[in-house]
Amino acid sequence: MKKCIYARCKRSIPDDAAFCPYCGRKQIHEPAKKKRRSRPKGTGSVYRLAGDRQKPWPPRATAPNG
Repeated sequence: MKKCIYARCKRSIPDDAAFCPYCGRKQIHEPAKKKRRSRPKGTGSVYRLAGDRQKPWPPRATAPNG
């Protein structure tokens, strides 16, 4: 027997249960979405790509100082 993942419920439920029979919460943990990290303004560089491109100036992040 496992416990319900909902903090207010925490009752014992069958191991193969997809939902809690008492509170109805889904028991499968979904992986959290990764947050997209952005750098502060002024910490990246811009380089010109070779060739005839629609966007020849893409930003490139540089390593943070210290």
